[in-house]
Amino acid sequence: MRRWFLLGEKNWGHKHCIQQWMNSAMNLSKGITGTVAESKSASTNPLVNELQHEAEQILQQVRERFPHYRESLEGTTIRLSGRLTSSAGNACPKRKQIGLSIPIFSLKENREEYRNTVLHELAHIIAGPKVQSHGKEWRDIFIELGGNGKRTHQMRARGRHHRHMIQCEQCGTDIEVSTRMKNSIAKGRRDYIHIDCGGILVFREENSLEKVSASSEENPADDWFSQLSKKLQQGTLFRFFGSE
Repeated sequence: MRRWFLLGEKNWGHKHCIQQWMNSAMNLSKGITGTVAESKSASTNPLVNELQHEAEQILQQVRERFPHYRESLEGTTIRLSGRLTSSAGNACPKRKQIGLSIPIFSLKENREEYRNTVLHELAHIIAGPKVQSHGKEWRDIFIELGGNGKRTHQMRARGRHHRHMIQCEQCGTDIEVSTRMKNSIAKGRRDYIHIDCGGILVFREENSLEKVSASSEENPADDWFSQLSKKLQQGTLFRFFGSE
C-alpha cells in the first residue's frame, strides 16, 4: 500500500505545488499577474507590499539582464507566505511559482539576504523540474544570476522550529516534513508519494537542515509545551488514503 499525502497548513508553503497552483489559479482568474500576496491582510501590510515590490523588481531585472532566460521565466509568479517559518523561500519549477517567507524577512537582520533568496528560487525556475534540485546546473545558474551559490541559510524566524527536508525522487522538489516522517523515510520506507507528480519521497543526508532557535535560553516548560503543541498539530498535517 502506498500513502498519498497532502501537506497541511504548516508545510504547504514549503515547496509544495498543489496549494501554490490553487492560489495561482485563483489570481489568474482575476487577471492578476506578477507577485501575489498570500491574503488580503498580508497585502495591506506595508512591509509585505515592500517585499512584493522588491521581489518583482528582481524578477524584472533578471529578465532584462539575462535575455536567454526570459522564456524559462515566462509566467513566473511570486507570493509571500506567512506559513514559511523555516524555509526562506521555495519554488515549484513545474508550476513556475515561488514562495517567500514573511516571518523570516520581516526581521531586519535578514533583509540583506532577501535578494539572494529570490535569485536562489529563480534559479530553480530557470533550471526546470527535470534538473537535480540543488545540483551543479542549478548552482551554476544561481551564481550566474548573482547569487552566492549556497543551498541553505542560517537566518532565523520568530519562535523555535525543527525542519527536515526530503526530496521527490522524480521531480526533485524539496519538501519540509516532521522529524517522525523524516526518520521513517530515512530508514528506507518508500510508500510516501509526492501528490503532484507521483514520485517517491526520499531522504538524502545533505538535505537535512539545522534546527533554528530564536533564543538559546528558552524556558524548559515553554519548550515542553511547544513540542506538545507541535505534535498535536502534526496530527493534522498529513492526510493518508488507503488501508494497510
